[in-house]
Amino acid sequence: MAESDQASYGVVINTFEELESSYVKEYRKVRKDKAWYIGPVSLSHKDELDKAQRGNKASINEQQCLKWLNSQEPSSVIYACLGSISSLRPPQWIELGLGLEASNKPFIWVLRGNDTTKEVEKWIKEDGFEERTKGKGLVILGGAPQLLILSHPAIGGFLTHCGRNSTIVGISSGLPLITWPLLAVKQ
Repeated sequence: MAESDQASYGVVINTFEELESSYVKEYRKVRKDKAWYIGPVSLSHKDELDKAQRGNKASINEQQCLKWLNSQEPSSVIYACLGSISSLRPPQWIELGLGLEASNKPFIWVLRGNDTTKEVEKWIKEDGFEERTKGKGLVILGGAPQLLILSHPAIGGFLTHCGRNSTIVGISSGLPLITWPLLAVKQ
């Protein structure tokens, strides 16, 4: 990949100078001014279908998601999504769920399917979490239409793992970010 990068005429990057000015300046030097920063690309998606289809396939129907979001007050919902690769252990996931419940705020909690979240899914059902948070919380098991969700007026904050795309989309949406860097390069 490094060979292809060096052999190319230039690079187009999904970021913007105001976000990463030091990086942009240095990378332009390395690339001899053959780097173009065109982000945030997420702002080019204007209609709901574009927003719903961006990224990985969602495990929830976008109309079901929009119906739930439309039933919430503006800027009232916390969106908690910690990415597709998470190092959290089941007790941490459970504490996060209990914290969302205890906040008494509406929330969307995304759990991507892996061995760890299978245990948490079992807890959600057996502990009564799903029933206790019905109407107040929306649990999405698997992928979520993140751009559609983050651009909705009901969203008031975003708990993020600090992944590059999530961070750019969160900033572009004008949302306050609650940051929880989870991988070694982010810590």
